[in-house]
Amino acid sequence: MIKPWYNAAKDNLRPVQPARGTHTEFSSENVKNGRGAPRTMAGSAGCMCAVRALSVCLLAAAQAYLLFVASSRSDTVRFGEARYEPKHSQMMLPQLPMLSEGRFSRAGAWQTRLVLPGRKRGLRGRNGEGTAVLTVALISNNREASLRRLCDSLLAADYSSLGRFFDRVDIIFNLEASSDDGIVAYARGFHWPHGAKLVRKRAMQGGLILAVSESWFPSSPEDYGCLLEDDIEVSPHYFQFTSEIMLALQREPDPRVIGISLYSPRRTETTNPTKAFDSSALISELMGPGYRESPYMMQTPCSWGAVYFPNHWEEFVKYLQLRFDLMGTGAGSPHDVQIPRSRTNGWSGSWKKFHFELLYLKGQYLVYPNFEGQHSLSTNHMEKGEHIKAGDVAHKRQDFTVPLLANGAALTMLRSLNVSQLPVLNLFGEPWLREAQLEEKLRRAATDASLSNDRPRHQQPSLLAVGEELVTGDKLVSATSGGRGKQGSRSVEVYYAMVQNDGQFVIYRDAIMKGGVVSSPAQPVWSTKTLYDEVEGIGYRLSLVPTGSLKLEQVGATNGEVLGMLWFSPPDPIARPAGTGSYLAQLESDGNLAVYWANPCLTLVWEVGTAGRARRRGDPSMLSVGEELWNVPGDRLISLDDDNLKNGEMYHAAVQGDGNFVVYDRSKRDADSMPTAVWSTNTHTESSGSVGYRMVLSSTGSLRLEQMSKSSGEVLDLMWSSPSDPDTRRPGTGTYHAQLESDGNLAVYWADPCLALVWQSIRNKPHASRCRRRRCDRAEVSDHASCSQFPTAVPSLLQDASTFTLLISTHSRFELLSRQLSYYSASPVISTIVVTWHHMTIQPPPNAQIRGTLIRFESPSSDSLNNRFQPLLHITTAAVLVLDDDIKLHLQDVHNMFLAWKENKRNLVGVSPRWVDAQATPAFASRATAPQDLVYGYRSEDDTANPHEGYSLMLTRAMMMHRDYLRLYTCGGTSEGLNLTVSNRFDQLRSLILSIVEAEFNCEDIGMNFIVNAAMDTALSHGQQAAPLFVRPLHKIGDFGKMGHTGLHQKKSHVATRSDCVNQMNRALWRVTGRNLPVQTKLVDTVANRQNKSLAALQYDSITALHRDSTKTALPQSTMAQVTKLVHGGCHDESIMQELISRQSCVATCLIVASKLVDSWRDQHMHEICRNIELSQYTSLELLTRITKERSPGA
Repeated sequence: MIKPWYNAAKDNLRPVQPARGTHTEFSSENVKNGRGAPRTMAGSAGCMCAVRALSVCLLAAAQAYLLFVASSRSDTVRFGEARYEPKHSQMMLPQLPMLSEGRFSRAGAWQTRLVLPGRKRGLRGRNGEGTAVLTVALISNNREASLRRLCDSLLAADYSSLGRFFDRVDIIFNLEASSDDGIVAYARGFHWPHGAKLVRKRAMQGGLILAVSESWFPSSPEDYGCLLEDDIEVSPHYFQFTSEIMLALQREPDPRVIGISLYSPRRTETTNPTKAFDSSALISELMGPGYRESPYMMQTPCSWGAVYFPNHWEEFVKYLQLRFDLMGTGAGSPHDVQIPRSRTNGWSGSWKKFHFELLYLKGQYLVYPNFEGQHSLSTNHMEKGEHIKAGDVAHKRQDFTVPLLANGAALTMLRSLNVSQLPVLNLFGEPWLREAQLEEKLRRAATDASLSNDRPRHQQPSLLAVGEELVTGDKLVSATSGGRGKQGSRSVEVYYAMVQNDGQFVIYRDAIMKGGVVSSPAQPVWSTKTLYDEVEGIGYRLSLVPTGSLKLEQVGATNGEVLGMLWFSPPDPIARPAGTGSYLAQLESDGNLAVYWANPCLTLVWEVGTAGRARRRGDPSMLSVGEELWNVPGDRLISLDDDNLKNGEMYHAAVQGDGNFVVYDRSKRDADSMPTAVWSTNTHTESSGSVGYRMVLSSTGSLRLEQMSKSSGEVLDLMWSSPSDPDTRRPGTGTYHAQLESDGNLAVYWADPCLALVWQSIRNKPHASRCRRRRCDRAEVSDHASCSQFPTAVPSLLQDASTFTLLISTHSRFELLSRQLSYYSASPVISTIVVTWHHMTIQPPPNAQIRGTLIRFESPSSDSLNNRFQPLLHITTAAVLVLDDDIKLHLQDVHNMFLAWKENKRNLVGVSPRWVDAQATPAFASRATAPQDLVYGYRSEDDTANPHEGYSLMLTRAMMMHRDYLRLYTCGGTSEGLNLTVSNRFDQLRSLILSIVEAEFNCEDIGMNFIVNAAMDTALSHGQQAAPLFVRPLHKIGDFGKMGHTGLHQKKSHVATRSDCVNQMNRALWRVTGRNLPVQTKLVDTVANRQNKSLAALQYDSITALHRDSTKTALPQSTMAQVTKLVHGGCHDESIMQELISRQSCVATCLIVASKLVDSWRDQHMHEICRNIELSQYTSLELLTRITKERSPGA
């Protein structure tokens, strides 16, 4: 879907259409006036070619630099007399021509020509007459009187506007199988004077869904369908209204418009319960009293009279077929598309349910009428039918039957309708924001964020990391709730913990609501018991210190000075090597507060233990160090359910009251229907009421079955133990865990990060030489909610190849985000921008629309960088560009990335590669006998002075990928779009990556590179390719993050952390694929078109091209020879001139020419160059300064 360019004349952008055979040049006059508009000049030979070449070169480069600086500053930037006023709503770079296909638009950017959906070029014939057809599809279910009333209203309508847009109006009678002979005779005898007539009768009753969806199908791209059920009546002006709206869309196309509603609703359909809806009052509030009767857009399909566009209806029929295939019979299928908060999720017998889904996914809408008193172009008489039953009291006539528009004078305002100014409402009747409104919302959010950033705060609502703190009134919220208060996101039991102003830190079980009533009030479950009197000026603070201890302190409320220690948890008894992991405290889903050492799996340091001794967390097949199994009902291990499960086998293991620990096969039962015991510790003793038994895993890797005193908790006897780990493990580098596997084997493993076998109950059981599937991080990072609610066939159907989706993540740089959204929305190839909102306490704005680009805000339940790669259903484009919120990439380079990606869809295409060096060897091969130790290179794409063999990573500063990789990263599985099927071992790597990113709050981009490399490895039979592909940009990349100290890369440990990430992931990649991280030796160069500088060609080059340093003071000999030939040879070789102009380092080239051609200084051509530079008002450039000082002081 190519979106249109809206009129930007208000921004004073005045590009000129270049004539054929000319080249575009930036006019110094326009630059002087602040417009930056290009003008054209004939491309002729002669001595002035050098003047043109170098002056154009200088002016383009200087303007690019000027615009980059201007967009990065809030004050006025001046060069000579050129003056630019940066605007929040319009960043400056779009004034430069942008690469695409088509023509220059009035907005100053290269524009793809767009016509209405389903239309060929030109909606009228040569004589100005309409060429489209309106097909009126009548849907009748044996209601002859109703059908006659509808037909009479159609005959009485005004068709005087025929020929303006529609050439004729055809009519189709769609009669259900239940229709009697009288209805058939009426339809056959009906005379229709405005076009063709067709009568169809079903052989078998199909129901309303089939009756509507099969009532019309476009016979051509110019066939529009008006769908009317027989209990509908139309206004005499329905056709005139439809024609005027179509003409307005012809003047100003909006490809998100998929139809025109004739009906004006009085109630919302999607809210639960439904609500009254007054469109006139709402539009008056949004646009002003003068627009009270202005049409509007809404994401709601209309079943009571609507015109649908051909391309959309064809896509909807395909979507309907797909949803029927996925759903089978009835609703509630796991493939259902869930619309958050929508009442339509529970519908089962309505075609509109599926239409709502499609409009929600694609961000589309209909034009709705809006006349005083809800006067409409159609109305519904609420007669008995499939949805309206006899005695129905839920559907009140006054809520649905609206008056018909009788006065056609109200339609005259549509002659000057400005479609781009119409408000858009979502499917709940709530307005999308416009650019100015979004800017204001983000400005307020930035103010709120600045107030909350005065002290360290926890980023995830359930976690507290070292260096973060909670002060009086702050809360931790248990992991399942997400802390956002979203409707439908809350679990049955939610816990929260807070620092109170009485000096206590208390964990509460939140109140439980049922049917809007509190069924159970909030209850405290644990506290520090540090009650103090409330004293003015005294506050309290809970923090996690580097020893793994939680500290509750009394502090001064104004200066934060520590006045005393009130409580602390025990520090970690094990000394952890610095840099190998981190501590975190978490309020878990059952109300337990625990401190962990994460590396990357969780090792328990301390816990409150609110759930009792028998509690275990995470995978039910595992027992970790610090966890216990007791001889209490329900406390047991359940066998791992993985790909090796055969013949319905399932095992469980439990500590029994007789002192035995037994593994049972639940699929095999004896004569008494008891499961069969397959292994035990053989430690049977006489039972006693005063003792109990527990199984624990020690820090040496030994399972221990102990007899315990129930009264004192003292260990009375060691009943049995497995051997300790014979290998010496370095503390802090991994963890032990025991697991009951799918074949009933009880095994102990050391995880670092993959599994090394320590002991197992089934002797001599073979294990794969590579590491087994790793499960130790399941408790830390669970699968995203979208993984279980993701109908993969739906996105495969909705795959737009003409545009892409932009994904931006943000936390608190909201004013910068506002400018970025305004800037990137100007691109015609970006259809949707999805903002992942990571701030946990500030709510994101509603969805917005800027210049036809839909801006969606996603607020995940936790602040994790893994959320950057959510497989969202409403990403309906095959390509996705993941972008940092502080990166400003020229729109021409954005388009070039898209073109390069279309030819390399399996690669990660980007502009910021990173080199990874192997410590032991000067260059590492992708395949080796063992995983290699790698060093991450920061800012290495700028390091052209030190040659490299290739690059191995692409950063998410600007990374384009296929959307299937989002699902592979988050959920695993397969990639249908890329025909990639990963092995079962792939999930081991994915699980590790998710846990590392969660623990480090870093390295998600590195993780995506490893995911793609592993996925590509399964599909390549002729050697391995590397995932990243560098597209060298034509323009300077703006990086606002380098100007402050808020970015992750500003941390001192950034490089060390990322090197550690690379090595952990590389070891896992090697075990999964047998390869180290591969090296990419190719890149894509963009070369400007010689005839039109806004066009560029892509060509593939080798890595050696990266080391050609054109910014040094020496020019390559070939270039020097060309310049010399150009200046001394009479400037008649225009091909050389064009080639010089196309070089990327224009300013550097001009400086070199001026400083190196000493012998040419007194040449007349050089004087012409200087004179031209002076006329361009750029007298402050370094070029003229160097020329004046070095060559001719009197010049």
